Amino acid sequence: MDGTETKRNSSPLDGWLARWPLHPYLVCYFAVASFLAPNLALVSPRQELLPLAGILLACLLVHLAFFFALGRRAVAAALVASALGLVFFHESYVRQLFLLLPGGSWRLPLGPFSMVLGKFLALCFCAALPILAGYLGWRLGDAARKRTTLCLNLLALGLGISSTATVALGWREVQAAAAKPPPFVPQDARGIGPDAYPDIVHVVLDAYARDDVYRELTGESRAPLSDLLDRWQFQAVRHSTSNFPFTRGSMFCLMNSAYPQGEVLFNGRAFTDCAAFRQLRHFGYRVELDSWVGMANPRAESIFTVEFSDRFWERSLWGTLRKAVSVATGKDIAWRGEYFRRQFEGGMDRIATLETGGDQPVYLQVHVIGAHSPFVFTAEGQPLFVADFGPEAATGPGSAPDALPFSEFGPYYAGQAAYVRLRLEQALGSLFARAGRRPLLVIVQSDHGPALFLFSNYPDKTRQPEGFANYLAVRATPPLAVRLPDTTTPVNLFPLLLNQVFGTSLPLHEDRHFLPHSRGEALDCTDEVRRVLVEGSPD
Repeated sequence: MDGTETKRNSSPLDGWLARWPLHPYLVCYFAVASFLAPNLALVSPRQELLPLAGILLACLLVHLAFFFALGRRAVAAALVASALGLVFFHESYVRQLFLLLPGGSWRLPLGPFSMVLGKFLALCFCAALPILAGYLGWRLGDAARKRTTLCLNLLALGLGISSTATVALGWREVQAAAAKPPPFVPQDARGIGPDAYPDIVHVVLDAYARDDVYRELTGESRAPLSDLLDRWQFQAVRHSTSNFPFTRGSMFCLMNSAYPQGEVLFNGRAFTDCAAFRQLRHFGYRVELDSWVGMANPRAESIFTVEFSDRFWERSLWGTLRKAVSVATGKDIAWRGEYFRRQFEGGMDRIATLETGGDQPVYLQVHVIGAHSPFVFTAEGQPLFVADFGPEAATGPGSAPDALPFSEFGPYYAGQAAYVRLRLEQALGSLFARAGRRPLLVIVQSDHGPALFLFSNYPDKTRQPEGFANYLAVRATPPLAVRLPDTTTPVNLFPLLLNQVFGTSLPLHEDRHFLPHSRGEALDCTDEVRRVLVEGSPD
């Protein structure tokens, strides 16, 4: 048989793609690229090399462990490794699918139990997938193993190429946007040049209520923060309201000075490559971001790569394990509270130690848990754990309309709000004492109100207005002076401040308010919110 005939009879199953199971590593690469793509405004592809190397090394160790555990069956070990990679990095999609089915597509009359069933099914699927993959890999014949390896390698290679293309195109867009001239002339109308631009500290306290709603919910005369900010001569916006009663909607409006259109609300780049950051960078600002929510990458220009890598592992590994354990046991575990406590304390330390007055003005946004559930602090800052109270009180009211009433977990909300005041006093006190040659502009706000009893599946049982009653106060040190209208909403905050600080003419939007619904629609409740929180407010 000559070489021509041998070449003609060769099969794709004889090639290296059928013999070498590379798909576990491509699945991990796809996960990292997917995590990077929406955060390109804050993280360059080069900064992902360290996390990628660590993830691929971990994948290799898992692959080798199952290779020896399964009797040196490379294909079976690779199938288990790929299944574990999919479950590990993408379990949230599985969970969303199963959460949607019981109360959505299946139309089962389960009421509040639909979420429990959905989580249980997602957990079963995630546990069964690696086991099933290993069993199939064990039982497959030689030809079937080659075909399986070839198909999975090609599929994973396609995902890797597509994600690489997405990152490359996204990085090109970010670079092109940075090179564009600003949409306005960065020149203060009063003749104040870049050397006198203020350093800006933006504190976002999740779910912290404004005074009148705080008084209604807790019986205390004012929110703990108000007396402190009055002493420091902050302007409190008495009738402040948020555009949405939940973080993603409200922060989108805040950081983009626009209302979300359709699915853009769930696009991570809408928060990291946002209008506010682009505008500030046009004025020469260094942008720093430290946020507890998954939509905002904690990485910014002045944070070391290892910190970003730690957050990636923390949110992926421990977040996945926590969810699995909490679903299996019906309770939360200490890790969740520990993460929120460490992020909160770290955020306060970032404010206290911020270097201001440098050659380049800085904008620091610290988004911390505030008074949001889960309640993880006492008023004195001592850790709270699930064992200290029932799981409903620990996590706040759940999806069921018969969830724990506020009167029973209200003290935990008030205690956490009090500790926020204590730590913010220390952090801002240090910031003001160490202020450099530049003026300071400090914004203290919540992204939304307490959002208690916000049941998207049960709008008739939802106490809508409280979720929109967000806290907002500002202070500018001389010679800078700013003043906000008494009905400011997040969508207009940055235009109002930038117009006063830099002399720009950014347009303002009509203040509108929307309530989310389980089907994805946004229900306009502007008239109701205005009637209760603006026109009917006692303050």
